[in-house]
Amino acid sequence: RSRNAITQDARNSDGDIDTFTAGFYGGTEFGNAHLRFAGLFSQHTLETSREVEILNLKEIVLAEYDATSWQVSAETGYHIETGSMEWEPFARLSHIGMDIDGFSEEASGLGLTALTAPSEEHSTTFGLVGVRSSIAVSDWIKAHGMVGWRGAWGDTDPTSTLTFNGSSPFIVTGAPISENAFVGEFGAVAQLSPQAAMHVSYTGLQSEDGSDHGIRAKLMMRF
Repeated sequence: RSRNAITQDARNSDGDIDTFTAGFYGGTEFGNAHLRFAGLFSQHTLETSREVEILNLKEIVLAEYDATSWQVSAETGYHIETGSMEWEPFARLSHIGMDIDGFSEEASGLGLTALTAPSEEHSTTFGLVGVRSSIAVSDWIKAHGMVGWRGAWGDTDPTSTLTFNGSSPFIVTGAPISENAFVGEFGAVAQLSPQAAMHVSYTGLQSEDGSDHGIRAKLMMRF
């Protein structure tokens, strides 16, 4: 179980998401080749609160609704060792789906700013083809990397239909998912002691629609 809190001070808005997740993982090997598969199913409960102030109109708007999400994936690859380097060409196919219940916000006052939304379904399939590699830089540092191409099919332009109290429906469009993108990951793991390791990595995505870059550092301790 996990709980996430979202706050937007500039708009006096906040939300809480309670999530219960169950999953499975498995795989097998055929010599240097492998086959892996995994799945996750999550149940979400969302609670939101908005404070709206327009001229003399001031309302507090609340909503509570449920959503479910799931993900299944399968991957195959082939492990190759060349001296101190390891290589692994691989291909992965995954499918992600989400069902969101409809909701009607409850508002103080006249409820003019309360939103209503119907239930929605979104699903996207991703394919990833690439190669991973790693090399021992020293006795306690190991570098790794991955480059590949990612394709996306299905709901790559997410939208939601909303209605204000007494208004005509309108559509809100989310950030598009790149249908063709180059992806990469590069990092290193330093084994500081038998119980401690530091992992630093960079991840990036580049496409015609845009780019996404991130840097992550993680300290792992064993007890």
